[in-house]
Amino acid sequence: CKDAIAAAPAILLIDEFDSFGSRKNLRGDSAAYGLQVINALLEQLDGAAGREGVVVIAATNSPDDIDEALRRPGRLDRHVAVE
Repeated sequence: CKDAIAAAPAILLIDEFDSFGSRKNLRGDSAAYGLQVINALLEQLDGAAGREGVVVIAATNSPDDIDEALRRPGRLDRHVAVE
């Protein structure tokens, strides 16, 4: 995100966004790590005020596998389905 801010105006595309997973599906030995990754991403997306000139686009084939908190207003709140 820092590189995109430095290069603003910029588009930051995150492909395969569902690979971050969802906190409700975290299990096993890697659950703590997965939680840290999702929380770090949430922190980056919450800094909207510091991201002037940066548009974040996330692409996925599995929108149901994305954590609900990532889709809240102020983060990735516009959803466009491409059939």
